[in-house]
Amino acid sequence: RFLFVARNPFDPISYIMVRGNRSFDNAIDHYFTNCATVQSLRGRLQPDEVLTIHYEPFVTQFDSQIRRVCNFLGLETDPDYVAACVGVVDPVPRRDRDLVDWDTRHQTEVMARMRDFDFLDGYSFGA
Repeated sequence: RFLFVARNPFDPISYIMVRGNRSFDNAIDHYFTNCATVQSLRGRLQPDEVLTIHYEPFVTQFDSQIRRVCNFLGLETDPDYVAACVGVVDPVPRRDRDLVDWDTRHQTEVMARMRDFDFLDGYSFGA
């Protein structure tokens, strides 16, 4: 069983830029190279072997999301365990994209490249 966590691409790209001191182009290429690797790995697995978790609802709806993960892994969802987990998760998603001054050209490029990856459906710069 594999858990795959997806985030709004603008956040990890921004984080790559800030933490790695990389340019927009380098960080964007790095991120989408990783996406291609993930897509390739997912293609080798049966649908019931991988669970895609989207970060934003995972932290904002943690109780139901951790139960979903436990069910996928075949684990019992003990209420004390769920409550303990809820207590350590920040319910506000981090918006690392706000750390970088994004220009329209790079936003447009990321939006275009996202189309190749179904696990990024629904994401945008503002959402």
